[in-house]
Amino acid sequence: YIEGGLVLKDFKYWIPLVALYTGARLAEICQLKLSDIVQVDGMWVFNINDDVDKYLKNKGSIRYIPVHESLIKLGFIKYCQDMVKKHSNVGEVNLFQNANSKAFSKFFSRFLTEAEIKTSKLCFHSFRHTFIDATRRYDVHADNSRLLTGHTAKDVHDSYGSTRSPEMLRKLKQEIDKIKYPILLESVNKTNTKT
Repeated sequence: YIEGGLVLKDFKYWIPLVALYTGARLAEICQLKLSDIVQVDGMWVFNINDDVDKYLKNKGSIRYIPVHESLIKLGFIKYCQDMVKKHSNVGEVNLFQNANSKAFSKFFSRFLTEAEIKTSKLCFHSFRHTFIDATRRYDVHADNSRLLTGHTAKDVHDSYGSTRSPEMLRKLKQEIDKIKYPILLESVNKTNTKT
């Protein structure tokens, strides 16, 4: 791996960042449609759903995840809006057109190996673990962390409520925006970018 000055903001750029800032599973990210990035009550959200040709791990995986402020600052919403402009059938077009979870997992494993940072415990799913660790580090309430990550309820009380109401989304937006990765954001912002 040799650091360069140009970053192509394609699926190889966005998928790891989306995973890091949402805790979403790789399959959930790779099957997102353009129409799954929506505004609810003025907030941008990922609509993780099991519509048509999608598969989710469990019913608890169906959820809205607010788009983290850092993703917005990095240009994720602009990326989505640019993609929408290119396609009239947004409900049919994948947000990350050339990505499927199995192929991306293999690509990412090769990337880690080439970057000489691959270990037996480091893989794409590590982004999910990092996000969950960050929810603890930044005092995100455990119930909200489970809602954000689509983990199944621990007891009957956890199964009440939804991530889809505007009130809950505002709370989840506050919670998710607590999470910071200052070194990452600083280094990504230093590079010149091209979409």
